[in-house]
Amino acid sequence: MIKLLRYTPIILLMISFQANAQGNLPQGESNLSFNVLPGFINPPKGYGEVPFYWWQGDTLTRERILWQLDQLSNKCISSLQINYSHRDYGGLTYGLSNPSKPPLFSEAWWDLFKWFAAEAGKRDMTISLSDYTIGVGQGYSMDEAINNIPELNGSILKCSTFIFSGRINQKMPDNLLTLTAYRISHDSSIIADSRKDLLPLVKDGNLLWNSGRSVWKVICVFPEKVTPSFDPMNPQSGKAYNNYFFDKFEQALPDKGTGALNFFSPMN
Repeated sequence: MIKLLRYTPIILLMISFQANAQGNLPQGESNLSFNVLPGFINPPKGYGEVPFYWWQGDTLTRERILWQLDQLSNKCISSLQINYSHRDYGGLTYGLSNPSKPPLFSEAWWDLFKWFAAEAGKRDMTISLSDYTIGVGQGYSMDEAINNIPELNGSILKCSTFIFSGRINQKMPDNLLTLTAYRISHDSSIIADSRKDLLPLVKDGNLLWNSGRSVWKVICVFPEKVTPSFDPMNPQSGKAYNNYFFDKFEQALPDKGTGALNFFSPMN
């Protein structure tokens, strides 16, 4: 953990999470006479600041964390979000997570996490973990999910164009979504009302077409798999995210998971 935190915990980056304090008003309406000041002066339980609590920079020890928890106690802090920064190399979206002691998601880390949840709870604080550096391509839970369920990888749409005239026997990209032809005029502009759907003319991956003497521009659109990636539209994606990420925390905190771990901050 960064030593600076031990001496000046007040500089922790704070994020305020606020909720609507105006009661059960209809959506889109507000009570202009409602006095919000008392709620800011003495906010109810659950309203407070959430520090980005960096678990790296030095060996994590229970004694050191306990001292920091005592400094943060009774300071209107509702939760502590464990964070990791990243290197400037490796990984897919960011650099790989900076190393820590104990290593992230190791057996020793989980033991420390469970203890940390209990100690934070004694001080009326919940806990969380940011996925800032642990998403797809970073070597953690979601890569495990993708390796075990390859169809979770997503795709991007690609487009290719061809200029054809006469008899055509042309290999087309796999998994075509559309294959459309437009006749081209002498000035190379497209004649819009000449549009033809050529998809039914594709046999065994080849376009078989006699386009005649005219010149045609043929446009094909197709998906291309991106590995690794994560397709949120895949019917298995939600279940996989739960099984490979959230459930590990439920298993670590089976009796008090809801009370101790009450939010996640997705950044990927």
